[in-house]
Amino acid sequence: MEKLHQLLAQRGYRLTTARKKVFEVLNTAEKPIATAGIVALSVGIDRVSVYRSIKLFSDLGIIKLIPVGWKRQYELTSPFKSHHHHILCTKCKKLTDLHSNDFEQFVTHLANTRQFTLIDHTFEIRGICKKCQKSHD
Repeated sequence: MEKLHQLLAQRGYRLTTARKKVFEVLNTAEKPIATAGIVALSVGIDRVSVYRSIKLFSDLGIIKLIPVGWKRQYELTSPFKSHHHHILCTKCKKLTDLHSNDFEQFVTHLANTRQFTLIDHTFEIRGICKKCQKSHD
């Protein structure tokens, strides 16, 4: 929570009760979570304050948007959660974290060989998981 407090203070924002609660919800979530889920788990915080907190966190790069079909899901970014990517099954919508040092080194190499200063990157794989492949046969 101290990192969040410092980050907000550096940018001229306070750590309000609503922001603290939304952060706690995102920090304890084991996977990306939709706005409705954040609202539902932010007990005692009004919906508008939750939406404002999500918007602020997104604007400040504290969270990132993970599109899953028509839904928007959110998760914390670094330094709060380790950098990673996702694999999405387009049938069952299961979203799986993908951690790969080899991929991160490749992205850095691509940027460096083009004399490009890497700030951020996203990479998402979409396909059909093994379970859905079997049920499709």
